[in-house]
Amino acid sequence: MYQLKQGSIFDQKCDLVIIPCNAYGGMTSSIQQDLISYGLPTSVKISKHGQVVFKTCPKYFTQSSVIGYSASVKSLHTSQSSTCKSLHHICNQIIEYCKNNSLRFINIPLLGSGAGGLSYQNSFDIIKEHFINEDYITATIFAFSEKIYNTLKKSNQQSNIYNEFHPRVFISYTGYDLNNQKWVKNLCIKLRQNGVDARCDLFHLKLGQDLPQWMTNEINLANKVLLICDKYYLSKTNPCRGGVGWETMIIQGDMLMNQDNNKYICIMREDNPSSSLPIYMRTKYSLCCNKNEIEEEQFKQLLIDLFDCESIPSIEPIPQFIKDIMTN
Repeated sequence: MYQLKQGSIFDQKCDLVIIPCNAYGGMTSSIQQDLISYGLPTSVKISKHGQVVFKTCPKYFTQSSVIGYSASVKSLHTSQSSTCKSLHHICNQIIEYCKNNSLRFINIPLLGSGAGGLSYQNSFDIIKEHFINEDYITATIFAFSEKIYNTLKKSNQQSNIYNEFHPRVFISYTGYDLNNQKWVKNLCIKLRQNGVDARCDLFHLKLGQDLPQWMTNEINLANKVLLICDKYYLSKTNPCRGGVGWETMIIQGDMLMNQDNNKYICIMREDNPSSSLPIYMRTKYSLCCNKNEIEEEQFKQLLIDLFDCESIPSIEPIPQFIKDIMTN
């Protein structure tokens, strides 16, 4: 899937942001300035044209979890046909990396255009060709100027542009209770079967990944975060201990900065809030699911909240007898 947007590749959060450079790792001054302003590396060792080098972003950079330096800018001896071939190869590398590392959202510029020698239309068409039939990965293709954006939008069949929204949801829980861990796993599977990009360590944490960095990225990039609360979860939030303790610090910091935030939703696995809910969540309206399976009506209500839609009955006309009373 893909969508076309005007602006900078740093304008919205994603899993992977793609940086254009040449075969020697060199890049334009504007890209360099963007990287410097975010504290990101401005030099990378690339062996050949068409190669992508992927690097994990530092902890303080919350816009993306991975950065990909793509050698899409041609050198003096690179022909246009070679640039097209390299762009196809770059897209294939990006898709393979995303699938191997459970990355879903990509911010990508019009690679190979401008200094790369391709037309903006040609670049857009090649990138679109690779991502249009991807069901899981969504590439947001950025046109940096309004003129280029309008030209591409006009030439593109808008019916092909991806508009469907799959909320990204991170599930925070503790696996101390194996029955609760199984419940979380089933919930994650059921959410994904209903259009939600539900994510948890059982499926998305890979061997060798930095655990604090992974948790930080998942919380920052999530549209919603589900806190699966039981007595074991509560015991790790105060004092902060283990993975739940780290997530607690991130969540509390975000809630402090965004006090009207409804991003965090508690699901209680016990009847008594005082024995399961963290103290910083006790003012929030929570869902109680203390049975082996979440009830269907509860699950539907959860989906409504995760998709940020409403199921409020419409207001009908005032009854005639009320009108009669009010007018007399």
